[in-house]
Amino acid sequence: MKIKNITKEKLKIRGKESNPGFIWHTVQPNGEVNIPDNDNIPNGFIIVNEPIITKKIEIEIPEPIKENSTSKSVEALKGEEEQVTLDDLDGYKKELLKIKGVGKQTVEDIIKIYPNRKSLLKALNEGKDIPIRNDAAKNLKKNFK
Repeated sequence: MKIKNITKEKLKIRGKESNPGFIWHTVQPNGEVNIPDNDNIPNGFIIVNEPIITKKIEIEIPEPIKENSTSKSVEALKGEEEQVTLDDLDGYKKELLKIKGVGKQTVEDIIKIYPNRKSLLKALNEGKDIPIRNDAAKNLKKNFK
């Protein structure tokens, strides 16, 4: 962990243990020094926030399904003319629930992204990452056909 001297004077901090005693470091005003993460922060010092390096991962997320005002059917994604009935949707949910590691909440998450069986199968066949727990995604890829 990196700390910074915020006082206007030189400060000394105790470093690693050596024989006999300890190594002492002198830190100039506004100077920085590394200390072990489990050490206490001495008076006159603050933690310096180091930038967090992140990796950007892009996944394709289709638009969510929209229910018609009659609640009898839902439109398929991206302007497809295919109509999906609520009975088809219930069968799709039941089929997903049969897979080990996939519960009601996971099914709801899958349906938000892949509103019908066809769109999920297409994503699985193209090898896309399914944004659910790794164990559930593995079982889904293995058992959903």
